Amino acid sequence: MMIVVPEKCALEVSSPTPITSERQHELYLLVLDKLASKDNPTSEEEKYAEVLMTLIEAYEAEHHSIPDLGHQTKWYLSRPLRH
Repeated sequence: MMIVVPEKCALEVSSPTPITSERQHELYLLVLDKLASKDNPTSEEEKYAEVLMTLIEAYEAEHHSIPDLGHQTKWYLSRPLRH
């Protein structure tokens, strides 16, 4: 099944592939942002956006993840602020 999207939202490749570089990550984010800003996206555009989100999330989990802070640091950060 081929997903057709407007040219202004199309990627440089015919089908999204796993992200392998920061440049590709930024490109996918730009395209996803364009799709998200549409008032009435088509069902094909929504499916395309879902694929992009999955690829972006996978890349970010591997390359942009926040390290585990440890139990004590999490406890300290969760405390209410004192004025």
